[in-house]
Formats: sequence, C-alpha cells, structure tokens
Amino acid sequence: KAFSHALKSIMSVDVGQELPYVPVSFNKRQEIYKISPTFSKLKDYFEDRENIWRSYGCERYPWTCGEYAGGWFMWALRGAVADKGYYESPKLAAEFYNNITKEIEKSCNMGFIKCKKNPIPFMPNITMTQFMPNITMTQLKEVPKKTVNALNLAMVQFPVADTKGPSWEPLDELQNTRLFLGSPFTTLAPSEQVTELRFYLANGNWRVLNFSMNGMKIKHSLASLYKLIIPVLVLLGVFAYLIYIIFILIGKAPITDIFGVSTMLWCLFFSRIFVLVLVDISLFPAINDLYMSAGFPIICLASFLSLQLIFSNKIKFKVC
Repeated sequence: KAFSHALKSIMSVDVGQELPYVPVSFNKRQEIYKISPTFSKLKDYFEDRENIWRSYGCERYPWTCGEYAGGWFMWALRGAVADKGYYESPKLAAEFYNNITKEIEKSCNMGFIKCKKNPIPFMPNITMTQFMPNITMTQLKEVPKKTVNALNLAMVQFPVADTKGPSWEPLDELQNTRLFLGSPFTTLAPSEQVTELRFYLANGNWRVLNFSMNGMKIKHSLASLYKLIIPVLVLLGVFAYLIYIIFILIGKAPITDIFGVSTMLWCLFFSRIFVLVLVDISLFPAINDLYMSAGFPIICLASFLSLQLIFSNKIKFKVC
C-alpha cells in the first residue's frame, strides 16, 4: 500500500507535456528532488547512466532511450529504495515510501508544484486529453487494434511458441521436467539452433535438454485444431448467452446458477482484456500469450456454460 501510494504520488507530478511511455521523466525527477528530501536520497541511483532499468524499453519504444520507460520505472523505484538499505524491514520500507507521498502531496496542496490525480493505480499520467487525462490520443487510437489482438490471442489465432525461453537455476528444481522428457542434460552454445529447452547457469554457460520433435508436432497440431474450433465455440457461446438474456427479460427463462457462473466468467474474461489493453497502451507490451494465457480456459468455460444454458432450458423456451 505504501509503495503504491508513493508511486502514484511520484507519477502525479505535472511538468507539462511528456512523451508516451515515460511516466517519470528526467525533468519530473528534478522537480521531485526539490520538494521531496526523501526522494532525493535516491538521486544518485536514478541518475546513474549505467542503470540497467534505463535499457529495457529502448528497443520497443526508441524515443524512451535514456529514460525509465513505462512499467519499468516501478521496478527501478523498488531497486533504488532497496539499494539504499530501506528494505531491511517492512516497517522501514513503508515509512520511506509514506514520507515520499507526504512530501509530494504537501507540495501539491501548497501549490509549489502542479499535480494531476489519476484514479487508476500504477497507471502513469502522461499528457492531457479531455477524455482520459492519463494517456495520449495516439495511444487511445491503439485501443481497438489492441483489443482485437487480445481476443485473437485468447482464441489461439496466432502461432504458438515452441518454448517460453530459457529456465534458470537451480537445476535440482528442474528434475521433474528432465524425467518427464526422458533426456539427459547436454552442453550447447547459445548460438546453436536446435529443438531444445535451455537452462542458463550462473557462470554464463548453458545447459540444454533436447526434446522429441513428436512432442512439438502434437503441440502444433493441437494449436491448429484450437485455431479452428475456439472461434466457433466462442461465437456460439456469445450468441447463446445473449439469446438467454433476452429470454430472461421476456420472462421465458429463469436466472439459474449456470447463468450466474457464465456471467461471472464473461466478466472475468473481458475485464482481463480491458486491463491488458490498458497496460499495453500505457506501461509495457502486455498483449502476449504469457499474460493472456489465463483467458483461454476462462473463455472456453464461459462458452460451454452459455451453450449449456440453451440446452438445459430448451423446453422452457417453447412459446404457446
């Protein structure tokens, strides 16, 4: 809670028009150093040109190079506070963050600096628009496209990756994977391209677990099957759900437990879409299979239950 409030206060400081995906720019940090003695203790950490958190958004958002892009700033803030020793206890860390919040809010209330409130936690203020004061019109225009991409991703309309990249040490926690695949570890240079699972070691070497191409063929076959079936299932599910709502409104169908659960699942799915789109247009790339993976079982269950509504109540739909 203290961290969230401090982050919100830091990002609320208004220094005029800023670049998209740069929540706490160099100019903003300079203003905060002046009015927050607590935040100024982190200055040498944030202004270190070699700070690794400056690099993560550079490739994706070239105009942010040299700044702390999007959602990476919150990790830089945590790193800065930890680097200064304030994570020795929860109480000490909370006091540090609370002091930042109090100092910034006091300066805002007294008019020493301008601040703009943002009701959405962790979402940065960037520039002013009448519709949404925390994102630009350019980013708003991305919302329909991002929403469609998220829906397609949930319905497996994009190629499925073979692996999710390298796993990390300790190796003893990876033994179940090794036993399941039935292959010994082998050493391989990172540049070699083979079908494999890679494990990155602390000494800079790689350990590789080769796996069968049959497994990949099965995985890709399932993905191809999902690509055909899931959109049909979802469309039928949405249609069935809307039809059932109409029957409820005209008094031809009851509100059942299945209807309640399917409604909850549809709300869960679309709220996840909303959150990921919001993150993607303001913080960092979030429309990917890692963050959308939970949406796949949710949308399948919602569709199945919506169809069940129709079939389980088909007798009650007869109109005399």
